[in-house]
Amino acid sequence: MTDDPQAPQVLIVGAGPTGLVLALALRRNGVRVRLIEKDLAARIGQRGAGIMPRSLEIFHLLGVGDQIESQGIYSPRVRLYDMPEGTHAIQTFDMQPWNEPTPACPYLNIQHLGQDRLETIIRSTLAQLHCHVEQSAELIDFEQYPDRVSARIKTKTPDGQLHEETSNFDYLIGADGARGVVRKLLGLSFLGETRVVEHLVVGDVTVEGLTEEYWHMWGDASTTLVSLRPTETPTTFNFMIGGLDVDHDSLAHSNEAVIRFIYAHTGKMREHGMNVKEVTWLSHYRPNIRMVDTFGKGRVFVAGDSAHVHSPTGGQGMNTGVQDAFNLGWKLALVANGHAKPSLLDSFTEERLPVIADMLDQTTVILKKAFNGRIRSEEEKHWVEVVEVEQEDAEGEVKVAGPSTKEPRPIAAKEDSDTEDLEDEDDWEDDEERAGRQWKEDEKRPGSLLQLGVNYRWSSVTVDEQEQQLSKPISKRLIDLPPTPTRHDSYGRGFDGCLKAGDRAPDAPALRGIRHTRGEAQKSINTRLFQVFDPTKHTVLLFTRPGETIASYAPVVEALKAYPAELVRIAALYRSGVPSPIPTLEGIEYFLEDMSGFARDAYDVRGGCNVIVVRPDGVVGAVVNGVTGLKRYFDGIFSRK
Repeated sequence: MTDDPQAPQVLIVGAGPTGLVLALALRRNGVRVRLIEKDLAARIGQRGAGIMPRSLEIFHLLGVGDQIESQGIYSPRVRLYDMPEGTHAIQTFDMQPWNEPTPACPYLNIQHLGQDRLETIIRSTLAQLHCHVEQSAELIDFEQYPDRVSARIKTKTPDGQLHEETSNFDYLIGADGARGVVRKLLGLSFLGETRVVEHLVVGDVTVEGLTEEYWHMWGDASTTLVSLRPTETPTTFNFMIGGLDVDHDSLAHSNEAVIRFIYAHTGKMREHGMNVKEVTWLSHYRPNIRMVDTFGKGRVFVAGDSAHVHSPTGGQGMNTGVQDAFNLGWKLALVANGHAKPSLLDSFTEERLPVIADMLDQTTVILKKAFNGRIRSEEEKHWVEVVEVEQEDAEGEVKVAGPSTKEPRPIAAKEDSDTEDLEDEDDWEDDEERAGRQWKEDEKRPGSLLQLGVNYRWSSVTVDEQEQQLSKPISKRLIDLPPTPTRHDSYGRGFDGCLKAGDRAPDAPALRGIRHTRGEAQKSINTRLFQVFDPTKHTVLLFTRPGETIASYAPVVEALKAYPAELVRIAALYRSGVPSPIPTLEGIEYFLEDMSGFARDAYDVRGGCNVIVVRPDGVVGAVVNGVTGLKRYFDGIFSRK
C-alpha cells in the first residue's frame, strides 16, 4: 500500500466514459485517484451518444444526471425517404417507442448526448473533487507486487519535452479501450469474432437546410444506406454510411468524399436546400465482438472497451462500460480504504462477465438481423474471423493471430453444444426470429436492452432468504466466447417481476417523513428512494409491518453498529394510513411514510422478508428476514477488525 497520505491510491489509464465514471465513483468515496490519457486533447464527436435509462440512473446517483438530462435530447422520429428522388418520406416511425415513466422506473427513454459533452460534464465535476485528467500521459509498463503496483508512465510537457517516471499505486485500472495497453500487459485473452461484411463509416457533419425534428434515412443496407441524426448541437448531424456497395476505406480517409457521397445518395435533397458544409469527426467502424475471460489479475483490472467490444447495434457499449465502472467503483473504494478484503474484488468478474456474454449474444443477433438484407451469398454469411488481438503496429493497426482480414474465411463447425453453428442456414434464420421476438418483448416490457433488467442474482456476495431464486438460461451463444462459470439471464428477460437480491433497486416517489442527521435537528422531508440511495453507502430499508413498533427493529439496528457507521444508512418505511412508529430509535436516519404505496409495491418480496439492503451501485444486495441474514451479507462485504 502507498505510504504517502497524499499519493494517489488508484491509477486509471484512459479517460473515456468508463475511466471518468470510475474516477468519479472513487472520488465520491474519498479515494485518491490519478487519471491519465495518452491523447493530447479530449475527444470530439458523438461516438457512443445513446444513454440508456440505467446509465442515466447511475449518472444521477453520481450527481451529474441533471446536467446530462438538461443537455441531452430524446431520439427523434425516423423519416425514411423514397429513392432515387430522396425528397418524399415514405415512412415515419419511432426508432424506439416512447415509454411513459413509472414510479419504479423514472427514466424509460434513451437520451442522446455526444460523448464529448458527456465527458466534459464529468471532467468538470471531477475537477471540483480535485481530480484532473492528465493528457499526453501514457502507461508504458507495470510490475505487480504483493502490496502495490509499480507503473512506468511517460508524459509530454506542453513544450514537447518527454518525461518518464515510475510511481506506485495500490491498484491499476485499464479503461484505455480495445487497443489499450493494460489488457495486453496483463496477458488477458480477447477472443471473439471480427465481422468483415457489416462495415460502417460514421461521424459528425454540419448540415444546413435540413429539419432537426427528424432522424433522416435514405436507401437500405442491402445496397447503400445514408443516415443523418440530429444532435444536441444545432446544424450538427451524426451520420452513418453503410451498405455492400460502399467503398468504406475510401470514404474513411476523405472528408470531401463523405460530403460528395451524402449528396450523391440522398436524391435531390441538395436541390431542395440541404447544404452539407463540414465533416467534424470521421471513423471507419467494423464490428468486433470480443471479451476477456477475466476482468483482472492481482491488483490490475480492466473495464469497458478494454475488456469487451461489441457490435454497434443495441446501443449497449458505452453504457456497459459505465456499469462496469460503477460495479467496480464501490468495491474498490472499500478495499482501498481498508474496509473490505481484496477478495471482494473477485465479485467484479463474477458479476460482470455473464452480463457481457449476454450483451454480446443480444447485439450479435440484432446485428445479423439488421444486415441480413445485404447478404448476397452463402459465402458472405460466413465472412467472420475468430481471432485474438495480439498487438498494434507503429501506425496503430491491429495485428491478429489467424486468417488475414483481407481474406476472411468461414467459421468451422463447432461441436460444442453451447455454440451455434454459423454455417447452418436454419440457425441463421432462427437467430433472425429470436431477434424479432426480442424486440417485441422489449416493446411490451422495456428493461432488457434499456439495461434496467441487468442483474447479478447469481453473485456470491448477495444474500436472498426468499424461496429459491428464479433464473432462466439465456440463448445459446452465437459466437465463440470464452467460457463463463454459469450462463445466466443477466438481462432479466425471463423474470416474473418478483424483486430478488442482485436486481436493480427500484425507485419510489411520494415518501414523506423526517430525517435524523448527526448534529442537526430533525428535518421534515418529501423525497424518493433514488434520493435516499447514496454511491458511498449501503442503504438498509426496513419495511415495517402493521402493528409493529419501531422498537422491534432494535436488534437489526444494533447489529448494524458492528459496521462502519459512515458507510451504512438505515431508512424505515411504513404504510400510509398506518400509525407511525415512534421515531426514537437511535441509528435510523429516515422515517418515511409510503404515501402512495409505491415503495411497498416495488419491494413486494416473498417469504416475509422485510429487510432489504441496497448497495452503493443501486443494486439490491440482500433480501432477508432479520439479523442473521443481515450479518451474513455484511460480513461478506466488510472486513471485521
